[in-house]
Amino acid sequence: MIKQIIVFLVVLALLPSDKVIKRIVNTKPSVFLTPNINELLKEALKTKTVEFNNSYEFDSVDKFLFFKSGHILDSLEANAIAINGLADTTFSIKLYSLKNLKWNLLDSISNLRDFPWHFDILFNDYNFDGQVDIYIQVAISNGVGFSYGYIILIDPKTKKLELHKEAEDFANMSIDSCSKTIFSEQWHGNDSLNQPQFTILRNKWINGQLMTIDKRDTTFK
Repeated sequence: MIKQIIVFLVVLALLPSDKVIKRIVNTKPSVFLTPNINELLKEALKTKTVEFNNSYEFDSVDKFLFFKSGHILDSLEANAIAINGLADTTFSIKLYSLKNLKWNLLDSISNLRDFPWHFDILFNDYNFDGQVDIYIQVAISNGVGFSYGYIILIDPKTKKLELHKEAEDFANMSIDSCSKTIFSEQWHGNDSLNQPQFTILRNKWINGQLMTIDKRDTTFK
């Protein structure tokens, strides 16, 4: 029995310090059952990474919460991102940075419409300035499965958030860093042979806005 306990403690000590909080089911007083942003920020002070996502199991819009902390935007700075739903079916995003063992709110955007019923989040450099940005998926169309959402750029110096609503019209966005291009797709239905008809759009940043510079039609066989 003593040997089993020792083996358990050794294995426990070797576990990584990163922590992913998916769903809290422990009823001990020290564990929060329904975490809020402040509780998650406190937890994020204790370990390198904390992630919480209840997008598949919230029972009302204002209970939706996504949280992630760590070096997600910058290799030299720890950040935390919190996205939560509001009672009026909008949602907000908050960006924090860790300074002197304290989380500081850098910026936030509220009243984002189109509540993300098909929530997903991606971290990429969408405007090719060397700073990781954010894509929030809010919807997926039925059938073909087109992803729609928000691009939120992050200023490399100030870390301020910049919402680009024009990106809502671009489905299935993919990045080509070499040509500094964002490709997107439009579906036009199926032809007489039941083959999907698409338009591939080539989009670039022009005067701070994502704009389509050319397009081509194609058939997916």
